[in-house]
Amino acid sequence: MLKPGSTNSGPFSASLTAWPSRENVPHGLSSPLSLALVLTTEDRPNFDILLQAYRDEYSPQGRTEKDLVEELTAAKWLQYRCLAMSTALIDITMDRMEPEITEEFEEIDNAARTALAAVRLTEHARGLDILYRYASRHARDYHRALDKLRLIQKERHQKNPPNEPKRERPQSNHKHLRLVTPPAPKRLPSRDRKRAD
Repeated sequence: MLKPGSTNSGPFSASLTAWPSRENVPHGLSSPLSLALVLTTEDRPNFDILLQAYRDEYSPQGRTEKDLVEELTAAKWLQYRCLAMSTALIDITMDRMEPEITEEFEEIDNAARTALAAVRLTEHARGLDILYRYASRHARDYHRALDKLRLIQKERHQKNPPNEPKRERPQSNHKHLRLVTPPAPKRLPSRDRKRAD
């Protein structure tokens, strides 16, 4: 949980370690989509890294494919945002419940503490339920855009198959060598065969 005076680099910065580095995003440039979607409390370069990773993976061609890649990115970012907010909501509730938890329990494990916070949230507020519902919706949006993108790219590849290079037989470096078969033995006339026996 953030303490007063601490800085926030965005709710998803810890999960970005497996993504491409910021070196792949031109310095100081943000996509128009990130300007419209990323909150001031979130890390805009991380969004641009995610967008560039999807562009690199799918190599969109044409406006429709580019739009679908942006839809993928937006849906995934919004899904992460909802999950980060639900985590923060549970953390805040656990912190607020700390005095009554310590008064009621001598010892309590983290799973039980989290369960108490989740129960409190579902009893008194619909926030957690709404966040999970939004996260699920964003996941569906992500998969819908991904399915459309793959279908369009498959159709494009079927209409314009990539030129396959002609496979040439490898030539031997030993052109002067030839496979020579030994001559077949001469057959003796039938009269001579009997003598040889």
